[in-house]
Amino acid sequence: MKKMLIGSLASSLLLISGCQVGEQHVNIPSVKAEAEVKNYNVNYDLDVHTEGNKVKVTIAMENKTNDPIPLVTNNGQLFLVKLLKKDGTVLEKEIIDQRDRKQILRKEKVSWEVEFEANIDDEVVVESDLLLKSKKYQKYNLESAVQKEPVIASTKKIETPKIAFAPDKKLIYTYEVGKKEGYIQQEFQNFDGNKVQSFSKQNGVRIYSQESDGIYYLSSSDSVGDIDATTFIQKDEMNKIIPYPLVEGSTWTVGKKKYRLSDTNLKVKTPLDTFDDCIEVTEVDKKVTRYYYYQKDIGLVKIKRARSKFLPAKTELQLVEIKDPMKKQEGKEKKVKEANKK
Repeated sequence: MKKMLIGSLASSLLLISGCQVGEQHVNIPSVKAEAEVKNYNVNYDLDVHTEGNKVKVTIAMENKTNDPIPLVTNNGQLFLVKLLKKDGTVLEKEIIDQRDRKQILRKEKVSWEVEFEANIDDEVVVESDLLLKSKKYQKYNLESAVQKEPVIASTKKIETPKIAFAPDKKLIYTYEVGKKEGYIQQEFQNFDGNKVQSFSKQNGVRIYSQESDGIYYLSSSDSVGDIDATTFIQKDEMNKIIPYPLVEGSTWTVGKKKYRLSDTNLKVKTPLDTFDDCIEVTEVDKKVTRYYYYQKDIGLVKIKRARSKFLPAKTELQLVEIKDPMKKQEGKEKKVKEANKK
């Protein structure tokens, strides 16, 4: 699997960097907003590029002083970047954290990047807030907001198919593993047409692809970081996990494993909820039988395992929480505003 992912990635990089017949170079419109942090000459620069429905934001800070600037923040959060409609409606938000960086060295310029998707035929607004704190005993008086003017950029609506058995926006799924083994989180973060990519600290990268004959799946324990693998992973590198059409009794094989669509209309109970319209996929691998339960709008909700046909199947994994990171951030902002009023 490692060789597959790295090989695909290397091929993609060669395509990007090499000269090709018929290659076109497109000038992407760019707009900037500049502001100064009110201290000793620290410049802040916000650069926005748009390409179709993608909005790419680069934030840079340049320390023009002869002293390092400590990055003192709340919860390690450095910037809050917002993408809004012209009427003020928030489309998406991203927090940029300081990661392993604790300071900006003297005369150093550093940058951070985020990417949004604004699937509308209209202009959008990019705003940012600096979340640094100041210390009274230091000479740096760091302000909360450093962007003087909002940045306006044009985007286009691109119609993409809704992939079934997976979310269509950034969500974090939490699964309970057995009863004593703990929990794993699966963070859905990349979406490209018929593909969805998630990342888990425990299990690595997972990609789901909706094809004409079913849903395909690829997993890798390799940590490929922030790489969006949906742009280069192909169907023949993936394994079918759900067949199309959804006909009960359908069978297929993947390597030595045998699969069967054993039910197409189930109610499945988990600690999170009881889900309607679930399907059951049975996997037989040597003497072990697993039952995978998928819900059409959510994806995997439960796995059961049986080591013998004479023993009842036991729950191996089940969904306990679905978290929307955007709503969490909005809740935090509301609490801060209420506290400030008091």
